[in-house]
Amino acid sequence: CFQWAMHMFHPSRPKADLHEGTETERMFELFTTLVGLVCSSVFISALTNTMVTLQAIYSKQSVYKRIIQNYTETHSISHDLTAAAKQQVKGQLDRITQQMADVSLTLLVSKPLLMDMRKQARSPFLVENDFFFHLQTQHPRVLHRLCHDAVVEVIALKGEKIFSSGDAGESMFFIQSGHLIYTRPDTSESETKSVQLMKWDWLNEAVLWVARWSHLGELEVKDERAVLMALISSTF
Repeated sequence: CFQWAMHMFHPSRPKADLHEGTETERMFELFTTLVGLVCSSVFISALTNTMVTLQAIYSKQSVYKRIIQNYTETHSISHDLTAAAKQQVKGQLDRITQQMADVSLTLLVSKPLLMDMRKQARSPFLVENDFFFHLQTQHPRVLHRLCHDAVVEVIALKGEKIFSSGDAGESMFFIQSGHLIYTRPDTSESETKSVQLMKWDWLNEAVLWVARWSHLGELEVKDERAVLMALISSTF
């Protein structure tokens, strides 16, 4: 009876299969069918949980927007502050969505395929630096693993400081999108110098080569939203 029930899930001819092959072959067929059912169940469960979580995120986004809208209308908050509050909520939810996307890919995509995807997405920014350009040329598999194991995406909103002077240096940064300003005091001239950073720019290579590096300036986001890739020095 059990074998007959399992054959109901099999794409071949159930009645014929019930009388074909040796006892060992029938047991192997039942085993492989069971394994296939378990794997399919796990995959469908992971996909369903991901969809439910994403739906909950979008629902929360709508709820938060309504809360802000009601508050600002009730207390006559200015348009600028209302827009800033909505932008903050959107940015925080973007971060959560990004984290969920990373988790979903880890669950649904095989590690070799995920490594290829991350390499294709991240390596164009890393090879703007001469060291990583030569690394890709001479040791492509090393860069392949770095893109998967040592690089994370960072989403930052307008006005946020990625780091400040005196902070411990932990990552080298590559600008994926947005406009940022790096500001550093010039002790020789008693003034502050600023550098604008855009897509394809990079900074903080020293953290990869100098132990216990401390930042000498600060990096601040000037656009509504910026996306950076952080190469973590401890993993590198």
